Amino acid sequence: MSEPTTEEVPWKIPVSAAILGALLTAIYVIFTIVNAPTEDPDAVAESGTLPSGHVAVMNNVGMRADVLRSSSEGTTVFVSSVVSGGTDPGTTSPVAVATWELASTGGNVSMIGQSLASATPAAVTIDFPPVQDGGSSTLTATLPGKIEEADDVLTISAGLPTAVVDHRITVGDHVVVVDELVIDEQGGWMQWHLESGVAAKLDVVVSIDGLAFAVSGDGSDAEPAWNQRRVMQLLRVGTAPPESDSPFNITVELYPAVVTAPGDSIEIPIGSVAGP
Repeated sequence: MSEPTTEEVPWKIPVSAAILGALLTAIYVIFTIVNAPTEDPDAVAESGTLPSGHVAVMNNVGMRADVLRSSSEGTTVFVSSVVSGGTDPGTTSPVAVATWELASTGGNVSMIGQSLASATPAAVTIDFPPVQDGGSSTLTATLPGKIEEADDVLTISAGLPTAVVDHRITVGDHVVVVDELVIDEQGGWMQWHLESGVAAKLDVVVSIDGLAFAVSGDGSDAEPAWNQRRVMQLLRVGTAPPESDSPFNITVELYPAVVTAPGDSIEIPIGSVAGP
C-alpha cells in the first residue's frame, strides 16, 4: 500500500455563509450555460451574472435547489447548477459537494446520500430523512476542505462468484470499510462505509488472470459523488472468464479518497415543493 497523499483543494468561494439509505436514490446536478435570467427568457444575461434564485458557490458557478419532494418516508432535494453569462461551461468544472444539510422549522438533518447522474452529467438529487415544513427549508452545501487519498490491492485465488467481507483501508487517520465486495460473472457489487471523516469516494478495478474484468461506476464518465456510505455496482468491462474447476487469479485494486476536513459552507434556499 502506498503512503496516503494530502491535497489542499483550492476552492475560491465568492459567497461564504452559508450518500443509500439502504439503496440510495439517484442524485443528479444539471450544469448548463445561462443565457438569460429565469424570470425573462427573452432577456440576455449580463456577462458575469447568475440568474435569479441561484447562489454563487465558486467562480462563475451558481446553484439552486429547484425541487423538494417530502413525505413521511423521506425527503429528496433536486439541485441544478448554472454558469454565469459569458462563461463557457466547458472551461468550468462542476462543483463537488462533500456533504449537505437541510434546515427547516423541525430542525436540521444531514443527508442520507447523494449520487451523480449518468444521463445528465454534473447535476444532483440528495436524500434526507423526513422533515417538517419543507417549503421553508434551507439547504447547506459543505465543500471539501482537505482530501487524503490512498490505494490498496487485494489478491484472491477463487472461483466465481466470490466475496470479500469487512476489509478495512486506512487513509491517513481515517478508515474506509468495505462491508462486502461480491465478484460474479456479470461484474458484481460493493457496499462500503466511512468510519470517520466528512465523506469519501471509493473506486475499484478488478482483473482476472491479468485481464481487466470489472470497474466501479454507473456507466458514465462522471466523478462519483462524496458519501459516507454507498452501495455500488461493478460494471463488467471484459469478457466473462471461461468455466473452470481451477480457481482464478483475481486482483482487486481499491482507490479511496476521504474528505478529512470540511471547507466553506454555502446556504441555498429551497425553490419549490412537491407532495408525496
